[in-house]
Amino acid sequence: MPRAGVYGNLAPSVSITAARLRAPPQLSELEARAFAELVASVRPQHFEACDLPMLCEYSRLIVFLASLWKKFEVSGDSDDFAKITAAQKSMFTAARLLRLTPSARAPNRATPQQRHQSYTRNAKSGSAYDQIEVFDEGS
Repeated sequence: MPRAGVYGNLAPSVSITAARLRAPPQLSELEARAFAELVASVRPQHFEACDLPMLCEYSRLIVFLASLWKKFEVSGDSDDFAKITAAQKSMFTAARLLRLTPSARAPNRATPQQRHQSYTRNAKSGSAYDQIEVFDEGS
């Protein structure tokens, strides 16, 4: 049996704590606050440095939408509402790309084996007519 070396019983000391991203100086105070709230709302490993431009734009969209809503509450103009709708679409797309939506927090997709097990478990529930009846009762 070979003898362990001098460093044989040492484990590597690696720090895996990730530093949170900070708002860049070109953001306004409100945008920087939205940025900080967003980054603080998820685990530290969620965002990487390459996400910074998208996070900045998302923060700007949040502040822009808030100002549009204030303007719409005063004016009630349908043009303002159209602008809100367009900005919301951009915000929802950015949220999806930044993995901020509820579906992004859901567990990963099932493997083919898990899907097959689920299918066979559900298929054993009876005939097609029994399944239709159960479906109709639930509606």
